[in-house]
Amino acid sequence: SSVVDESRIVGSGSIGDSHRESIVVYITGTIFFANANTLISEVQKLPESNEIIFSLRGVPDIDTTGIQVFTDIYNELHCKNIKVLFCGMNDSVSKVVKQSGLYAEVGAKNFYWSVDKALLDGNN
Repeated sequence: SSVVDESRIVGSGSIGDSHRESIVVYITGTIFFANANTLISEVQKLPESNEIIFSLRGVPDIDTTGIQVFTDIYNELHCKNIKVLFCGMNDSVSKVVKQSGLYAEVGAKNFYWSVDKALLDGNN
């Protein structure tokens, strides 16, 4: 995970105040039953923030356990008034996320093509 470095944002514009304390979590590899507990553990270690952005660009696939983990993480953070955004899902992961109901639960406005698009969106 990392705190947002505004100098690395591609394109014009700047991130809004609501994103200045965001934490970006970069995930690589398949998310499935064998590594689900590791994901939970790593998220619990994150410093306090008003927003957590999960970059899933490096995730080729996700199973139902992985979806359940993200659902649980989302619900826990949402209850603490922490905004959760998801970015960079490939078609396979996006399909599973939508079929599972996680997409509807989190809301379309919280899914982005890339981290920089999320950070530059002033509506969030």
